[in-house]
Amino acid sequence: MPPLPSESIPAASRGGQRILCWLATAALAASALPIRPAALAPLGSLPPTIIGGTSIELHVSPGSPAYVSGDLNDPHDRALYWQAAIDVSDPDTGTGDLSVAAVSSHVEVVPHASLVLGASGRHFGEVTLRVDGTAPVEGVQFGTPIEWDPGQRGIRSMEPNPDIDIYLPIVLRGVDDAASSSGQLVPAGATWKYHDAGADLGSAWRSNEFDDSAWPAGPAQLGYGDGDEVTVVESGPAGSHYVTTYFRRSFVVNSPADYKILDLRLLRDDGVVVYLNGQEIKRMNMPAGAIAATTPATGAVGGADENMWYQSAVSSNLLIAGTNVLAVETHQAGPASSDISFDLLLTATPARAARFAAIGDYGNASPAEGQVASLVASWDPDFIITLGDNNYPVGAQATIEANIGAFYGDYIAADLGTNRFWPSMGNHDWYTNDAIPYLSYFTLPGNERYYDLVRGPVHLFAIDSEALHQGNSQQGEPDGVTAGSVQGVDMLARINNSTACWQLPYFHHPPYSSGVHGSNTNLQWPFQDNQGAEADAVLAGHEHDYERVMVNGLPYFVNGSAGAGLRPLGTPIAGSVVGYAAKHGAMLMTATQTMLAFTFISVDGEVIDTYTVTGGCG
Repeated sequence: MPPLPSESIPAASRGGQRILCWLATAALAASALPIRPAALAPLGSLPPTIIGGTSIELHVSPGSPAYVSGDLNDPHDRALYWQAAIDVSDPDTGTGDLSVAAVSSHVEVVPHASLVLGASGRHFGEVTLRVDGTAPVEGVQFGTPIEWDPGQRGIRSMEPNPDIDIYLPIVLRGVDDAASSSGQLVPAGATWKYHDAGADLGSAWRSNEFDDSAWPAGPAQLGYGDGDEVTVVESGPAGSHYVTTYFRRSFVVNSPADYKILDLRLLRDDGVVVYLNGQEIKRMNMPAGAIAATTPATGAVGGADENMWYQSAVSSNLLIAGTNVLAVETHQAGPASSDISFDLLLTATPARAARFAAIGDYGNASPAEGQVASLVASWDPDFIITLGDNNYPVGAQATIEANIGAFYGDYIAADLGTNRFWPSMGNHDWYTNDAIPYLSYFTLPGNERYYDLVRGPVHLFAIDSEALHQGNSQQGEPDGVTAGSVQGVDMLARINNSTACWQLPYFHHPPYSSGVHGSNTNLQWPFQDNQGAEADAVLAGHEHDYERVMVNGLPYFVNGSAGAGLRPLGTPIAGSVVGYAAKHGAMLMTATQTMLAFTFISVDGEVIDTYTVTGGCG
């Protein structure tokens, strides 16, 4: 599977990376010998089935899912492989311990609770298991003979005392710090049901009530022809391949009101149409109008585009309480097309989170600015921050409305309580009359040149990075731009004293850059060695490109491609991880109490870079 461009790093000062817990139900295998199942399915692929009683909570790190085997549609034939020993120290009083070990030596399994047994007859217990690790669990099982009892919906221990029946209802319920923060509903690489027989299924297959129990299933990437598929689907006769292949997957949402918007990311070759609970939510590389099984994609996808992820924001209004269904159809450009590819990632932004955009070097009333503004609007952000150069070419009063208000006026308000546009100053904003047009146009906190404010879990610090120089009028920040200046001491103190989950300084000139202008050493402030809170990332513009530079584990983003003409990057400096100047774009950020995610997206929806910091208030 082509990797989703992403990195995740814990915020060292705020605790470790969250643990991902998959949501599923399974029963334990009736075997005392270590068994490697012939076919393994990740727990993340199973629909949740809460069977009541006590529970087992399985906590698994994102790269290390546990596995189940057996017929997942048959509750009598589900098997979760563990190795464990039940030690009933006092059956009459009903106490005992469950010890657990994994077959894989790379995975640590820790019991979180003891058995609690009844006084007579059938004895019920409660067990909580936790699995942490960096390698997949190849298979684990109970070390004592047990059997699945469908009547009791649990397992029965046959040892150590065969006269005592110990029933443990098995419920694997995700108590997922990472998933609850990011709202991951369908992970990349998830298992999908698919129909690859070349038939035209009409529209009934999109509905939640459609019976797909006879469809085969397999994990993504699904497709054929490229050699990188995890699951290979049927292509049809050579030279006359099936145009359409169908995919379905269900997921559960307990409370749709907890989410405010969905983030859909697609890998597709050639065309795709996506439905949520029977309603179309996205089509890509497909014609308008009704879609049939014989409808070809509008063009073939090849080269790097076959491995490209595309992002779209989708309203959460279509979510329902309980089981939701995604239905996806991929379309070839024609019967002679040689391959198809499909994978999907769906996350939901929690209602309590902050979802915001960052744009830089944008204000020139160009077609590119219009494209970026439309992209940003499609995300429905809570607010927008800017990284300078809001008003080209000289920050004049005559151009400010056409350059800013015409594109982002819906976010700008004179009232601080309702304003949703928080700019920082650039050199072009200073070129006219001491930046009076800029300072008059916006209503901002403090002296309006540099300021801070809290939005949700994020503390924002808008810094003025234009150094003071004299001409016909004053140009640049009178309070200085170095760490030891009046502004620097003030803003670093505000960062130091912040009690928010995340601290995010942003300004125009990049401290580190591989672009035309290069790094600005006077802005390499000590964001990481404050004696209190520290910055979690630093955002800047000025260079008309996108770049992520890592310095001692701190991400420095350069994001100046929201309207002005793009410029190619030079030789990458030390720490440069991603550099991009092919298309205009903007950054989408999502912050919860425990996660801060950054994504740069081009104007056509390509996900160029994703980076996530975890910890925060967790």
